Amino acid sequence: MRAQIHHAALNADPLDWYVSFFETVFGMEVRKTAGKAPHRKVWFHQGIQLNECAAGSGQAGPCDHVSIAVEDVEDTVKAALARGCTPLPNGANWFVLPNGFPLELMELA
Repeated sequence: MRAQIHHAALNADPLDWYVSFFETVFGMEVRKTAGKAPHRKVWFHQGIQLNECAAGSGQAGPCDHVSIAVEDVEDTVKAALARGCTPLPNGANWFVLPNGFPLELMELA
């Protein structure tokens, strides 16, 4: 089975500073934006997703989740659950590792 990182999602406060940072320092280009403050999301073409998390939002840590692209999402989720992972309500392609870290699966292009 082939797999590769699809994107990494970071919690960002203040969001506008992080967007400017990734654009200026790394030359990244925004691909998509969604939501309204204080729950905006920004995706860059280069595989970084920023999730706005205002102070006191309860977001734990700087990394929100990692998305892995796989050949067969359904089979990979089944294999993960069989090894002790727990499904998340975010969708059939989401689960949490035993240490509490969430993973999102996407179809490999």
